[in-house]
Amino acid sequence: MGKRVKIGYGLIAIVSLLITGTTAETQQKIELEKLSGDISLNLRNGLWKDWSGERVYQTITVDLTCSRGECQSTAWGYAPSFHQDLDHLGTVEVLATENIWRLKVKLAVQSSPWTPEETATADYIIELIPLDGKLIGSYAGDFNRVPVRGPVTGIVKNHSSQPIPNHQPITKGEHPRLIFRREEIPAIRAKIQTEFGQQIMNRLSEALESEIYYEGIAPNGGSHAASHCFLALINDEPESAAKAWEIVENTLNNPGPRLLEKSTITQGITLAYDLCYQYWDETQINRLTTWLETETTKLLNGDTHQRGWNGNAWSNWNARARGAAGLAALATLGESSESSKQVEIARRNVQRYLHTALGDRGFGTEGDLYTRESLNGILPFFHAYQEVLGQDLTTNSPLVWVIPHYLNRMVKQGQEVSVPAYGRHRIAPTGDLLVLSWQTTPAEFLPAALWVFDEYFTTNGVGNFGIDNHQPHLAIYALTGYPEGIRAENPARLIPRVQADSVRGFVTWRNQWRDENDFVSSIYLKRNPLGASWSYPDVGSFRIWGLGERWAISGPDLPEPENENVLMLSQGAFWESAEPIFWQANPNGSGIITLKTNNVFKPDSALPLGITALRTFAVDYSGVAGVPGLFVVVDRLMGAVDNDYFQDNTWIMHTPGKVEIEGNTFMIISASGATMKGTFITPVSVNITYQTTETGGVIQATGDDRFFVVMTVQSQPPPELEIVGTGLNSLVKIGNQTITVTEDGVKFSVF
Repeated sequence: MGKRVKIGYGLIAIVSLLITGTTAETQQKIELEKLSGDISLNLRNGLWKDWSGERVYQTITVDLTCSRGECQSTAWGYAPSFHQDLDHLGTVEVLATENIWRLKVKLAVQSSPWTPEETATADYIIELIPLDGKLIGSYAGDFNRVPVRGPVTGIVKNHSSQPIPNHQPITKGEHPRLIFRREEIPAIRAKIQTEFGQQIMNRLSEALESEIYYEGIAPNGGSHAASHCFLALINDEPESAAKAWEIVENTLNNPGPRLLEKSTITQGITLAYDLCYQYWDETQINRLTTWLETETTKLLNGDTHQRGWNGNAWSNWNARARGAAGLAALATLGESSESSKQVEIARRNVQRYLHTALGDRGFGTEGDLYTRESLNGILPFFHAYQEVLGQDLTTNSPLVWVIPHYLNRMVKQGQEVSVPAYGRHRIAPTGDLLVLSWQTTPAEFLPAALWVFDEYFTTNGVGNFGIDNHQPHLAIYALTGYPEGIRAENPARLIPRVQADSVRGFVTWRNQWRDENDFVSSIYLKRNPLGASWSYPDVGSFRIWGLGERWAISGPDLPEPENENVLMLSQGAFWESAEPIFWQANPNGSGIITLKTNNVFKPDSALPLGITALRTFAVDYSGVAGVPGLFVVVDRLMGAVDNDYFQDNTWIMHTPGKVEIEGNTFMIISASGATMKGTFITPVSVNITYQTTETGGVIQATGDDRFFVVMTVQSQPPPELEIVGTGLNSLVKIGNQTITVTEDGVKFSVF
């Protein structure tokens, strides 16, 4: 072992000499502040597996929590290519911190979640120096009695958890603990006596009258049981606890065929266990404690692909299962020997989901529905983590932008609050997100969230208080978490009207938060797509809502390009992703973006014949054009545009309204009388058609490989367009606004 340590030190000495001109022994002392935070070290070839008699080496990441070079004793290892459903627990010892940071790490590495007894030991001596915001160095040691060594790279991030001020640790056997603590019960009872409290309780009663589903993909017996347990605790009603137990037994008799269903079941049963703890007898509690331990293990272990399991970090399966497992482990903390470890494994999985699935402004790679389902699993876990362990997991995570992201996109229209959604089923978080997030919403965004909740979801709006009939337990979060003593503020004062998620490539433009006439438009670039998860062919697809109507919507719920608002290639091939090449934004919510797609190639071609698209989407809410909403779409194909394979491409836009076509224009007429008029500046000889679909209808246009479309939305007769020139060289004047196409985008004369 000593010899291998010497080799590791020699490697880092060489690295140090090349970079600094000195050896590690003589260089300046390490700035210890650079060794504070959550530190991840990638050890290349730190593990190996036997494949057909040969060793295949794989990288392992070692995660540490440190302050000024001194670390907590616990180390965690993760190697997804070794096994993506396993986190490997171990220890770290700091050996030196002066000229070099030397660590001794020991991990117990499992080969399979289902055979925990089969473990191998990994021992590493790691030597590092900080350089340009990163850590570099080498390691040496052995894994499974075989010597390993190689380079190490590391990153230092802010601590993922932050202590909650004045938190009081829970005591053994203390319940409730997951949503609120026992000492809060008198205040909750007083809150129920207020008008707001009575409204919530009435809404809970309505939801509890709905059907209980013990089977199917969304079983909700646990949600009903938890709700009855809440009534038992708040009203001191043993009969409600008895009713809850009946539902629990029925739920246990229908355990769910896959981890997808088990996640929802476990979450509900966990909340019921916590809230009814004092009302159920020892036999019932012991039975559920054992059941929760077993289900937690199943959810953390993952499953087989044959049963639908997707263990990739960014999959909603991971988020749902590990969120529920973490909640259950927190409920049994102090009563189960494995729960402490399980809490941290769940936390690590959930945080990997957040850092891979969500972009830097809250948009999820699997679309809105699966982001919603993931958040419904994660948020109760993070809430309970605060209550039980006194640690905030939100502040330094991508979750901080989820609330402003969806506040920017929510629109109240009549008796419905919706989002112009993307992905499967085109369903997005709305009120459920707000009520589950009261405790985890960053303070700077909370007044905006409160404004939207009050205006959209209380009796001022749709009146459901964010509680849908299928999830009555949301009433507990809506009531207990609703912030008091905070003044609601219009979101326009607190969050940007233009939001761009640069990681996922999703942009939203909003003009105001006032009423159902608000405009919301968006486009999806599908930047940095992730495989092995839900994905729709929606590169460059846009949405336009405004004046109480939906103008550009998604089409039927099938993953085909023709069901999105895109430029569709005639042969059915479609682009996988796009990058922004031009960007402009205005604080009033207006903006311009140009995206460039990846290449689509003609299959079986002797030469690489490919085609790339540029799409510009421009939004003007200024009113300069004489209309409240002006939208411009410019499409240009580049590459093998003359090849027969890439001919007869189609411009597509779905809409629910009545459509009239005349020449190079279309008019969408809504029931309210508001209209959208679209004019094709090019192609000159455009052919526009309209077909009905199950979501309304679709406008299709053909005629060239370039399209320049100007659309205005108004409640008055649409303004006339003055067009000078032809094709993409045209100058289009509307009111006091002039539109021209540039090499990389669109230019408004007034912006």
